[in-house]
Amino acid sequence: MPATSTNVFILGATGYIGGAILTELLRTSANFTITALVRKNSDIELLEKLGVKTIQGSFSDVNKIERASKEADIVYNAADADDMELTQAVLRGLKSKKERGVLIQTSGTGLLSDNYNGELTPEGSKIWNDNDINDIKGIPSTQPHRNVDLEIFGAHEREEIDAYIIAPSCIYGTGDGPGNKISQQVPRLIRAAIQFKQPVYVGKGTNLWNNVHITDLVQLYTLVLNLALSVRAGETSRPEAFANFYFGSVGEHAWGDIAKRLGPILLKRGKVEKAEARSINAGEVENFSALTTNSRSVAERSRKLGWTTVAKSLEETLEEDVDVVLATLK
Repeated sequence: MPATSTNVFILGATGYIGGAILTELLRTSANFTITALVRKNSDIELLEKLGVKTIQGSFSDVNKIERASKEADIVYNAADADDMELTQAVLRGLKSKKERGVLIQTSGTGLLSDNYNGELTPEGSKIWNDNDINDIKGIPSTQPHRNVDLEIFGAHEREEIDAYIIAPSCIYGTGDGPGNKISQQVPRLIRAAIQFKQPVYVGKGTNLWNNVHITDLVQLYTLVLNLALSVRAGETSRPEAFANFYFGSVGEHAWGDIAKRLGPILLKRGKVEKAEARSINAGEVENFSALTTNSRSVAERSRKLGWTTVAKSLEETLEEDVDVVLATLK
């Protein structure tokens, strides 16, 4: 008898993270029937050529999202970690199923952000551990993404769904999805350097973030999927909500150090006038807040799941990231 197909619904399939997840699913999960919500006609054509079913709509089409979630066994939300209406539509769809559905949610270590002035301070030096239940429970409800995460945890605790949350740190490297192939934070630093004609950082530039290569991160999603399928099959006990939270964190960098490394790379390409990095105020650049904070985490629970990481470091891939960003500016 043929294996029973598993229905998967992906939000964010043409994005950086969602696209990389989609590519991995297409590569490894032949018995999955995959449906994606897409907005553009060109994206519909692109995904359907890959064998992905599509629903045309935007993240505000909550009725479509609810219906698609109801029809799915597993929903990946790699769209907007702060969109409560979208999240609630997914939850309504999943909990209306006869058999409990699975949500694999993308959050982010912006959850841990503090001190928006580009400096490592004693209060910002805490390293949060995903294997420490008290750490995960103790993240304040006022933090970015947290209200959405708590909504999802609540549905898990009420046994309406099986919820798994992955919180990537600063992601780098070129993605292999069908749509967007570049991340946000490092490209933002590159574009700011071009704007100011020299690399820049905020304050002292000593603020620390963890990082993870996109290819390593996708392997964490695969491990969490395997756990979810094992729980669904009754082979593994169902973890409590706060034990279903995984950091995607590997290396650690100071944003000032990355800015300084960018100088020679961009100067060689004629994109800046000075290689020397300088300090600016956070308000001088739009959408720069994530590069002003501290966000420190250790992925102990992810490692216990069997996560091994093999990709080059952020510093080693910086030239590649620069070239990919520059190609989008032509």
